[in-house]
Amino acid sequence: MRKIVFDGGPHTGKSTLLAALERIYPSAYFVPEPATTVIDEELAKRNEDPSYEPIMPIERYPEFYDLVIKRSLELEAAIPRSAELVFLDRSLSTNIGYAQLNSHTGKLGELIRHITEANYSLTFWCEFVGTYEKSRERREDQARAVMTHKAIRNGYSWLQNSLPATEYPPMVVLDNVPVEDRLVVIKDSLASVGLAP
Repeated sequence: MRKIVFDGGPHTGKSTLLAALERIYPSAYFVPEPATTVIDEELAKRNEDPSYEPIMPIERYPEFYDLVIKRSLELEAAIPRSAELVFLDRSLSTNIGYAQLNSHTGKLGELIRHITEANYSLTFWCEFVGTYEKSRERREDQARAVMTHKAIRNGYSWLQNSLPATEYPPMVVLDNVPVEDRLVVIKDSLASVGLAP
């Protein structure tokens, strides 16, 4: 099984790329972004009960962190054993940068253990694209989005320095170029390790 991660801060084109890859690699298995899944569930609880205070990343980060890690582990455990190629919209590794940004680093040892056990094969790092806009899930303003993007990238650097080279997956940077150009880089990178469409 090859687990390919797409990461980057808000508004870096991950969703657009993954939608395109579903058409190019129809037999691949796709894992949705855990944090977005948690946010959707928390907002749905508030819709059902207006008195419910949803657990959101900015307002209640420590609780949100626990929910995201739990959901990440559940989503990855649900990957079929028969899956040969798996694309992930972010991964457990993303949480290092978020934890550092939010001064919630007490559980990083446990997180590293989960990351090592996840056995990711390759990470595509997405740089910012287009003009930043808020959304239901993307609640940060642009300044916070830039800070988040840098924090996640710094988290990867920290992870690289914390793991043996054999346990740290290689990273390919996807610059701010049209999606078609990004797809060429992705397909070439995957083909180089024997993963043709």
